[in-house]
Amino acid sequence: MRRYMIAGLLAGLTLTGPASAQQAGAADYNAATVIATIDGTAITLGHLVAARDQFPAQYQDLPDPALFNIILEQMVDQVLLANSLSTDPAEDPLAIRLRMENERRQSLALRALNLRMKEAVDEARIEAEYASRFADVAGKAEYSAAHILVPTEAKAAELKSAIEGGADFAALARANSIDAASSVRGGDLGWFEPGRMAPQFEAAVVAATPGAITGPVETQFGWHLIKVNATRDAVAPPLDAVRAQIAEELGRTALQGVLTEMRSGAEIDLSVTPVDPAAIRDDALLDD
Repeated sequence: MRRYMIAGLLAGLTLTGPASAQQAGAADYNAATVIATIDGTAITLGHLVAARDQFPAQYQDLPDPALFNIILEQMVDQVLLANSLSTDPAEDPLAIRLRMENERRQSLALRALNLRMKEAVDEARIEAEYASRFADVAGKAEYSAAHILVPTEAKAAELKSAIEGGADFAALARANSIDAASSVRGGDLGWFEPGRMAPQFEAAVVAATPGAITGPVETQFGWHLIKVNATRDAVAPPLDAVRAQIAEELGRTALQGVLTEMRSGAEIDLSVTPVDPAAIRDDALLDD
């Protein structure tokens, strides 16, 4: 956030600054193409491109000439300010050197991560995982049900009598059910497939007639009154609906495998020098 604030400040200052050295004619270029020099310090096209994504979002939609000039003018100001403190990286303030090491490490790690993700998460793997995950969905039933959960069988029987006498199931669930997650919805559990509920609860749901009140049924959670609203054949979700989730899970699994392999082959000693964890907040350590 601090970096973005400074970038915005400098960019704002250069909006009224001198015109850049950008020429109307286009020449062959690459990342090493020198765009400007300030007291002997070169600014290359690569520097500008690498800095572009550090600018706040509102700058990204600017026309290319305007964005080019703003970044270049900021780079000029940065060189002037930076050179006023140090012109030799080896003589930079300690805090700067350490943060640059951290940023280099983080950038390389991110690049390595992106490469690993491209290898592990391609369309073929996503489609294969989708086919495997939903291969047995067809032919299964799904159930929409509501329940009232209470501590005792006597309380469940009392509520069932009230429902049979005309009391509203949802209203009784809101007033009496100890399942906080569903009671606010009148006991509604939404749609679920077999294997998601306690065995006794599931058996009662499968055997129930839609619309009828089943129970009391005991599970490890207490005593249930169950109302099955409807049943339907399960249908696999469209691939596009779960693509992002599958890609994320494949990537996370692949990354964990890579890190486990890397750690097993590395010499890692996390206890070289015991340090008080409170030292993590001692900014004075970075003072030269």
